[in-house]
Parts: sequence; C-alpha cells; structure tokens
Amino acid sequence: MEAAIEFGTFRLDLDRGELLRDGQPVALRRKTFWVLWYLAARPAQLISKDELLAAVWRSTSVSENVLSVCVSELRAALGDRGRPPSFIETAHGRGYRFVAPVSVDRRTEVDLVGREKPLTALRRAVESCELGDRQSVFIEGEPGVGKTALVKTVVDGLAAGPTTARSICGQCVEHFGGEEPYLPVLDALGRLCREEGGKFHQLLARWAPSWRSEFARLRNGDSEPPVSSRKARLSELVGLIDEVARDRPLVLWLEDLHWCDPSTAELISTLIKRSARSRLLVVGTLRPIAAEHHLASVIRETVGRDGCSRLSLENLDQGDVRIYLDRNYPGLADGSEVVEAVHDSTAGNPLNVIRVLDELEDIGAIANSGPAWKLVEDVAKVREVGRASFREATQNALGRLPEGGTEVLHAASVCGESFDAVGVAAALSVPEDDAEEQLRGLSGVSHLVEASAAPDRAESVFAFPHGMYRETVYNLVPPKRRRVLHENFAAHLAARGRGAASSEIALHFERAGDYARAIEYRSAAGREALERFAYNEAETHLRQGIALIEKARDPVDPRVEIEVWSKLGTALLNTKGFAAADVRESFDRALELADEIEPGPAEFAALDGLHTFYTMREDLQTGVRLAQQMKQIAECSGDPALRLEALHCWGCVQLRVGNFSAAIDALEEVMLLATEGSADFGLRTCGHDPKSCSGCHLALSHWFCGQPERAVAVAEEALAHARRIGHSYSIASAACMVAWVHSLCFDFEKAEQLADECLSIAGAEDFLYLVGVGQMQRGWARIGRGERDQGLPDLEFGMQICAAITGGNGGVQTLLLAAAAYAMAGCHEEGLLAIERAETSLTRNGTNFLASDIPRMRGELLWMRAGGGAAGSLPSAAAQREIEAHLRAGVAEAGRVGNRPGELLSLLSLGRVQFTCTGTTEVTVRLRSVSERFGNVRDFLPLAAVRAFLAEVADC
Repeated sequence: MEAAIEFGTFRLDLDRGELLRDGQPVALRRKTFWVLWYLAARPAQLISKDELLAAVWRSTSVSENVLSVCVSELRAALGDRGRPPSFIETAHGRGYRFVAPVSVDRRTEVDLVGREKPLTALRRAVESCELGDRQSVFIEGEPGVGKTALVKTVVDGLAAGPTTARSICGQCVEHFGGEEPYLPVLDALGRLCREEGGKFHQLLARWAPSWRSEFARLRNGDSEPPVSSRKARLSELVGLIDEVARDRPLVLWLEDLHWCDPSTAELISTLIKRSARSRLLVVGTLRPIAAEHHLASVIRETVGRDGCSRLSLENLDQGDVRIYLDRNYPGLADGSEVVEAVHDSTAGNPLNVIRVLDELEDIGAIANSGPAWKLVEDVAKVREVGRASFREATQNALGRLPEGGTEVLHAASVCGESFDAVGVAAALSVPEDDAEEQLRGLSGVSHLVEASAAPDRAESVFAFPHGMYRETVYNLVPPKRRRVLHENFAAHLAARGRGAASSEIALHFERAGDYARAIEYRSAAGREALERFAYNEAETHLRQGIALIEKARDPVDPRVEIEVWSKLGTALLNTKGFAAADVRESFDRALELADEIEPGPAEFAALDGLHTFYTMREDLQTGVRLAQQMKQIAECSGDPALRLEALHCWGCVQLRVGNFSAAIDALEEVMLLATEGSADFGLRTCGHDPKSCSGCHLALSHWFCGQPERAVAVAEEALAHARRIGHSYSIASAACMVAWVHSLCFDFEKAEQLADECLSIAGAEDFLYLVGVGQMQRGWARIGRGERDQGLPDLEFGMQICAAITGGNGGVQTLLLAAAAYAMAGCHEEGLLAIERAETSLTRNGTNFLASDIPRMRGELLWMRAGGGAAGSLPSAAAQREIEAHLRAGVAEAGRVGNRPGELLSLLSLGRVQFTCTGTTEVTVRLRSVSERFGNVRDFLPLAAVRAFLAEVADC
C-alpha cells in the first residue's frame, strides 16, 4: 500500500487521495493534492518549479502561474500564512521547500520486518549504480512475502534522499504472460515518455528510431509496423535505456517477471551482460520459476557475475513476527502464545500476518486499550482466524460491503489487478459515474480496493492491494456471471481500440466463451508480434488460436483459420527453419483450406506466406498456382498494394520455372509501380522489401536472356535500394542474390565482397538460410581465387546449414553452386554427388530454371574426372559418348527455356570434348551464333573463352 504522510494536525492519505485535518477531509483540487504530495514526500529539499511542473503536469504544457495558484490554495488549506511559513517555503526564483517535520504511517514498514539484509543489499546496488557500475538484482519469493514492499521502500527513498537517481516501473500481467513482446519494459518507458515528453522523443529519434511508432501506439493506438529487424530493435532498446541512465542514475523496476515474455527475458540478459559502464540498476521481482522458464537461464548465466545478484525472501520466523507485533500492536506480544499462534496460523507469510491481524481487529478479537493492545478473545480465536483461508476471509470482507459493492469488485477482478471506473462500468453495463462513486466509496471502507490515482492519468485509477486479493475475488465470481463480465469488458476494450492489446481482448473473449472473436484477436496478436519480429510470442498467440478453433462449437470462418495457420508457419520458419515438420504441417493446412474457398482479399496475405514457403522449398508448381490466385485477387480488388505484391510473387516464380520473358514483364512493372512506402504491404507479409527482391530477380532474368551487363547494373541498383530503406533482411537477401549474379560472371572478388556483406548482417540477425548461402558463396569465391583450403570449409559448412533448413539436400541452386566450387577445387566425386542430389530435388519438385545446368555440369565433371584431355589422358569411347550425351542434354534444355548463358557454356564444353578427342567439332557454327547474340559484352569470362576456343579451332 501507499504510505500516508503526517505533519502537524494533517494526514496526507495516499490510499484515498485525500488531505485530512484532525480526521476530517480538506477539499483540494486533484493537481493541488499532487503538488502537496510531491513536496511532502521530499521534506527539506528545494524542489524547482520545473521539476514540480514535470512531475505533476507531465507532458501537458502549462505556465508557472498554474503552479503558483496551487501553492496559494495549499497555503489557504493548511492555514500557512505565518512568517516564516510552517509548511511550504518559497525560495524566490528557484522553487519551493516543504519545511514541516513529517512522519510516515506505521504501515510503511509492515512488510519489511526481517528484511534488513536484502534491504541493505538493494540499497548498496543503488549506490553502485550511482557510481557508474551496471547492477541487476532479482528478488524471488512466494506471493505475499514482501518483494514489492522491499523495492518500494528503496524506490521511495530515492525521492526523499539526497540521490539524483530515479525509477521507472513496468508490470508484467498474467493476462499477457509470455505473449506481448517487451511488455513491462514498454510499460516503464511509456511512463517516462509521458513524464518527459519532448526530451524522451529526442532520445527516441537518436537511439531507437524504429521504436517511435511503438510509443505513438502507446499514446494513441495508432502506429505503423517498424521497418527494422528483431535484433536491431533489441539493440536500439538497450541503447535507449542506457542513454536514459546516462542523464541520471536509473532504477528499472520490473514486477512479476514470472509472467514475462521471451523478448523481455532476452532484453534483460542483454542489459545485464553489457560490458560498458552504466548508471543502470535492473530490479526484477518474481515468484519461484521452473527450470525451463525463459528467464531461468538468464538468472543462471548472470547471477554471481559482477553487479548481478539474487535475493530470496523467505517467510518470517517467530522472532520477526514478535518484532512486527511490538512495532504495530505494542503489548499484544507480551504473551508468547499470541506470537506462536499468529506465526503458526499464517506460516509467517507477511501478507497473511497483516490480513489475520486486520481481521482480528475488525471482529474485536484484539483491541487497543489505552497504551497497549490486548487479546480480547481466547488465543484459540487467533488460530481459528489464522486457519481461515484467504478465500474465507475475503468472502467475509465482501459480505460487509455496502449494497452493490460485491458486484463492483467482481467486475474489477475481471478487469485486472489495476483498473479504472470506465472499464468496471463497461463490464457491469452501468453509467461510469455510478461505478466511480461506488469504487471511491469502497476504497474508504474496505481493504480490498484502494484508490491509486496517478498524476499522469486523466481518469481515476484503482487497484487491489495485492494480486492475491484479485485472484481470490475473481475465483468467487459465479462462472456464468464471470462470462458475462468478460464479454462486456472485451467488447469495451475492442471498441476503445487505443492502448488495448489484441491478446488481452482475445483472452477476455475466450473466458466469455466467444471463441469466434477470441480467435480473431489471437490472429491479430500473432500478426502484430510477427510485424515486431517477436516470433516466439507470435507462435504462442497462433497456437492458442488453433486450440480455440478446435474448441469452438460452431465452424470457424476458413479465411480466419487460413491466416492463423499461415502466420504460424511464418513464425515457425523463423524459429525452426524449413525442415521442421510443424512448419510443413502449418502451411499444408493453410493451403488445404485455401483450396476449399473462393479466393478473396481476406486471404491474400496468407497466400503470400504460402507462396514464399513453397517457392523456397522449390515446389514451383504450387508456387505458380498460388501466385496466379494472388494476381486474380489483386485484379478483382483494385488495390494497388495487392497488385504490386502479386506482380512481385508472379515475376519471381516465373523466373524460377524458366519463363524469363514473363518474369521480366512482371518484375519491370513492379520496379515501375513501386514508390516510397508503396511496398509496405509486401514488407509486412513476406518479410522483405518486394522492390529490391524484384530487382534482383529481374537482374537474373536479364542474365538468363543473355544480357550480363544489364543484369549486373539492375542487380547493383536493387542492392542500393535495399541499403537505402535500411531493412536488414532485404539488404542481406539482396547482397546474397547480387553475389550470385557476379558469380555467374565469374567475378570472384566482387562475389566474395557481397557474400561477406550478407554474412555480416545475416549472422548478427540469425537469418540462418542466408548464412548458409552466404557461406557457400564465399567458399566458391575463395576457391575460384585459388584459396582452396579456406574455401572448402566455408562451402561445406554452408551446405550443412542449407540442407538442415530446407529439410532436404539444400535445393537445386545451392547444390549447383557446390558442384561448381567442387569442380574448381578438383573434387570431382563430391561435385558429382552434389549433381546427383540436385537431380533428385529436380525430379521431386519439377521444372526449375536451372535444370539445364545439371546435365552440363555432370558432363563437365565426368570429363574432368577422366583427365580432361590433359597429357594425352582421354576417356574411353563409351565414356566420351556418355559425356557428350550429358552436354547435348544441357544444350537442348537451355535452348528450350531460352537460357542463353547455359546454352553457351554447354556448347563450349561439348565443343572442347569433341575437339580434344577427335580434332573436330560439330558445334562451331552454333557456338558462334549463340555467342554473337550477347553482342559486344566486356569482361564476361565465358565469352572470352568461347572466342579463344573458336580461334583455336579455326587455326586447325
């Protein structure tokens, strides 16, 4: 509970938000009350006008005259007209000072009996933090043991003591446990945002630009998803917190971390493990957690290192209970049987001790008779009350409430541990003023609810004094009534929109039994988590959505179910890779549902995710079908964003099936239509920028059509665009694809530079598939530059990653890259094995734009294995026929799809084999014709090789 401050004949009651004189209320305006509280909580300190304005009016812009009016009202209310003043002293030009002696209500240290050692340890952590040593303290204990009271005592001391340190508090909530990314930290920083306004936003703009929209959402519910990456946003948030601590020492107090989400656990770990000095103290309170809890590993890895400690709070022993009684009920502990009875019946739990003694006082079993307290009833009564459960005691308290009070608290327990009159009124379907009046009345007559008004909130805020009270009241609500309250409150949150998380709305609809709307909001929560790169939280929401689908009595709209399954697949792709069985299961189920309905805009995003999945797995026929559906939906909708994304997907898959002209038509239209911000839809749904991706695929299409210079120019522009928008995955992906373009041109140095760029980003962000391909590209380039021993380990490590992620051999593209690298390294058997695996993949998945490279490279590797004509080493006639057959197949396939470079390389290899073995060749005319189609291309190694070969043949 909040403390009450006493001075003279006055009592500043923070529970009620009232000033009392001789027990009678003194009328004060709300802001005037908070000015008095702020001054009285810091006795003898000079408080500047700016500090008072910032503390009480927060981000609201007001003049100093408003403050002067409040101080005048206070002096009138306090009768402070003397010289010198008795209560509030003015320091002209500087501020105000509260000069009266103050005392704190005896309840402020109720929970701190027996807590001297942890209290000292926490205060020392604050002192070390002030000196610039990064600190963290985890405070663990059972409910009611006094974790919050311990931290609050130290935090309240910051305001009253000489320190410049400040604290911000963030609360984990059971409703959101493990679901909302960074919830308690955003809660804490949101308070700072409201307190400091412009100054905080300056820090945001400099240190955490991708979080600006998130704090806009916290203020007004409106935001666009960030254009960044998970690790980049984590890094920004860590940098922002450390920068806040640079200005003044900061205590970041996070409550109830046993309900924290995985992202918060990762953030805490990163903050604690940073080596840079910082005036930051992270304090977390939590109940005992299981070994598999995502915070457990953080505690194991950090506690014991410099600046990180763990405090375990136990229940009070009999000696502690005696001290507590002596402090608060002097005389009552004179008989040891009372101490023993209180301790035994409460197990020494501080909250239970308080509750039992309150109950004994309420029923008259103990009484204050003059200078001391005495036991009126027999000591057995103490044990009887103590043995009564929390539920029974709470039931008794509810039974003593005024008419309607029980219903109000039932509704409040549905709203949460902290609540406002607006929410309670909505749950009860009563006028807001009635709920406000009831709650204010209850906060004055019952220990079950307290007014916890805060200067930064326009409406009155109330709370249960402890989470155990809320849980107990909630469990006493009849199930049928509970469902109605949840339904009403969920509808209120959904209608309000601002500040209400989709996950919270989903939970209330679920507890109301409205599974259809619960599924809708679970899906929305999963989508929002994906947009913020919180993949574990997204998976949690979406799996809960699927569980609700199975539980629902009525059939669920298949469009909603498609979105849930496809978004789950997207989340799992990022946490488990392509190989995981449940990834395939998720997308297969979404595809099965999509096949059963007439396509429409509602499932466009789901089809987009499915298209990405099946195309990456080289199931190109499915990819074509999905892209065709997306085109039809986009055309019917007339939505330019859908049209842009549909063209992007269509062009990419057309390239991969070898339809190069169709790919160029679609991708060039994307490049023409895409403008600033127009690609946001694709960025959100497929996870990378469609313009840069389309540019890279367009470059490859030009390459296969025999335009290498055009391909290089378009590829470099696509990469430049990805760098301009600053989206990590888009940059890494574009660097990877442009490296491929340069590898096709045999530009080893440029390919290696781009592979390194891809790896630097993909490694930092855990883009595992790009790590695998980047490693292979770097290995290929190093082997091509003659660094065989360095290149082969890179190549094979990358192959292992790609094979693991794709759930197979790694795909045709990566296997052909490996075969080419093995060929350059002289590893013919390994190259032939890679070709065999590529052919298996091709057979399983069907048409592929690289199909012509398989027979060509097999023929080349067989030729190399046979000696390649070196030193008179020639294959047998049968082997020669086999080699030529493979190369002819390569020529035919390349010619069929219009793969000009593939046709050129196949003809060159076939000509070399024939000329070496027989001194003649039949392909000279066709080879010359194909090479001439490239025009006057500079710095293209295959053309130079063709010209040299044709000259050699002509000389003979």
